[in-house]
Amino acid sequence: MKRKTKIKKLLIVSVIFTLITWFVAVSLFLFIENENNKNSALFDEITEQTSRRDEIVALSRNTKALEEGMSKLDELFVGNNQEAVVSLIEEVESIAKTSGPELVISQVNISPIGNENLDKYFENVDLEIEVEGSWKEVYYFLNLLENLPHNIKFKQSKISSTDDNSGNLGWKAYFNVSVARTK
Repeated sequence: MKRKTKIKKLLIVSVIFTLITWFVAVSLFLFIENENNKNSALFDEITEQTSRRDEIVALSRNTKALEEGMSKLDELFVGNNQEAVVSLIEEVESIAKTSGPELVISQVNISPIGNENLDKYFENVDLEIEVEGSWKEVYYFLNLLENLPHNIKFKQSKISSTDDNSGNLGWKAYFNVSVARTK
């Protein structure tokens, strides 16, 4: 009988130990699963935040590129005020001083672009320009005029040679140009 009680006690202790072990194992499993879920949620949040940060960085770069592009685009057009037109005329005069020919701007007009959709936002500044000088001076003037930052369209041009009474060959050029300006 002693032996039976000893076996019973041993069996009860084994069952209790098994139950405690099982309880600890299940508790650890549930704890690990809970921590895993927390880590997964944190990882998802970090991934989302990283993605947002990358989008913000990309937007920042795009914004800077867009600002640079807008600045370059603005250079193509003359501003919408009288000072901008005067500045354009001064640029042409400065080119003539640099290149050397005599300059006459005979006419400045504001005209529509000629496109119904664009006429709402833009108009043309038309300039009639005459220059007279040596071939080198006239050519250099034309080259500088073409390379202004504004989008200059040549509507009409005429270059002819001139001969004064002393036999010196000169050149006279007429340019009718158009530069878009914002309204």
